[in-house]
Amino acid sequence: MIPATQAAPYGAAESAPTEEAARDRLVAALIRSSAEHGYANTSVHQVTRFAGLDPEDFYAVFADRGQCLLAAHEVFFDRLIDEVADECRTAGSWPEQVRAAVRCGLELLSEKATLARAFVVEALWTGPAAHDRHHSLVERLAEALRGGRERFPRAAAHPDSLERILVGGCLELIGARLLAEETVDLPDLEAELTELLLAPYVGGAVARAAAGTQVPQVS
Repeated sequence: MIPATQAAPYGAAESAPTEEAARDRLVAALIRSSAEHGYANTSVHQVTRFAGLDPEDFYAVFADRGQCLLAAHEVFFDRLIDEVADECRTAGSWPEQVRAAVRCGLELLSEKATLARAFVVEALWTGPAAHDRHHSLVERLAEALRGGRERFPRAAAHPDSLERILVGGCLELIGARLLAEETVDLPDLEAELTELLLAPYVGGAVARAAAGTQVPQVS
């Protein structure tokens, strides 16, 4: 599970944390506050209270709340991708791995819906840096998907942008559900997203089968 952590405050007998330690505590505090109250209702004061730090500590590390959100965005998706990767290792064929990744990702986003909304939707409103971070996330996921080209030669002729388009489309569908607060229904996207991601590599028939209850053997 993706944890929401909290650090204890420091007192007079305890020295102030280093900048790196303060950053970690502030990011963890923003994640906790966003999970409990939503990012829109999270203030710098609330973040520093959860972190056990002073506002001066916050502004020594981050220029504003949006910059802290971007740091939290990176932490959140690093953990999510790690958990998805662990899930894929227990799957069998590549189509099964893709389906396992989709299932695990949707379940985690559904469980952490308030956080997911902040990082998938609201973060993009904070400016160009957020769009750069989103682009990096898309590229990271697209690179993992490109492994299908090695397994299925039919995909070699596709444009280089294919994986970015596929991942971007999936995130757009997920983001629409998050924005509409239809997070309970996120796992319902599993079959649709699995078929969408697999079809360019294995063909429509195999993709539809893989998105169902049984995955046929493919070479």
